[in-house]
Amino acid sequence: MEKIFLTGPTKSGKTCLLGSLIVAAGQSYISNDPWQCAFRDLEVPTPPARRDRAQGNDGDELRIETGSLTDLHKMAAGVVRDGPRIEATRILREYRFKVEVSGREQPEMKPRRLGWPKKKRRWMADVAVLDAPGGFAWGADGSETDHRRLMFERASRCQGMIFCVDANNSEACSDFFLQMPEFISKVSAEGMPFSRIAVVLTRADQVHNHAGAGNRRQLESDIPWGRVRQLLSRNSLSALLQAADNGNAQLACGWASAYGFVPYEGTANFDPETQALLTCNPNVPINQLYDSWEPFRVLEPFVFLLSGEPGNMVLYDHTIRAQFAT
Repeated sequence: MEKIFLTGPTKSGKTCLLGSLIVAAGQSYISNDPWQCAFRDLEVPTPPARRDRAQGNDGDELRIETGSLTDLHKMAAGVVRDGPRIEATRILREYRFKVEVSGREQPEMKPRRLGWPKKKRRWMADVAVLDAPGGFAWGADGSETDHRRLMFERASRCQGMIFCVDANNSEACSDFFLQMPEFISKVSAEGMPFSRIAVVLTRADQVHNHAGAGNRRQLESDIPWGRVRQLLSRNSLSALLQAADNGNAQLACGWASAYGFVPYEGTANFDPETQALLTCNPNVPINQLYDSWEPFRVLEPFVFLLSGEPGNMVLYDHTIRAQFAT
């Protein structure tokens, strides 16, 4: 089973990203996307929560609970329709599901575009995603807790990692990424466990919100590594890049938005007052929600981790390395 560690600052959109996967996967079969994806929950006979409960020295119960991707999707659908009604994650939660990824060949009549696979390919894998809480597990003061030790230990068993970063909130990133050098050091104490690392800039629909209908088009022309350089401290970024180089891990960065853009318009599909979809009335049934909810590039981090195909994500290569050196 492929194991993926999902982490990032608190309220950076990690859980909502997971919750939007099923709707994005369904749309991949009826759109002109280069990738088609399918997700199905795997049954877990013995819940890990029963095996992993213990009393921490800091007084809290340590738990790893098993979650259902289908239930998570229903929760996310309610959030984008009605606005957030949940608190930040406070426990380690594991989601196990089967992923099927099919890369379609680009039609001959079109010029080849970024994001399309070079040839038709297919991957299938059983995946376990460990959703790690942000501020709860990391702690602003950097103090060592049993929760942090459990997080480090579980992360070191994973083969891939997704770092979620709110593309619009540098202050929320500061405490988290000040501790990234320590995280990288402890997780890779016995060698870098991750073969691929995806840095995902969430809430990307808000980056060029001032551009109106040109929002999406302007975002798609931006190189995401430029925003990463603005959000991460130099020490944090250096620790991440050096760890990837030393461990021969592929590193890619991309934009993503669980809310996405207004279909056929390009404006952000987000109402800042209700924090719900701009195009969705709270009274509409959930089944009608999908007519106006189109998550943006939420599948690509998982496609990259499982297949090595970056799609619209940008690989950290000699070109990006040279830009960072200036």
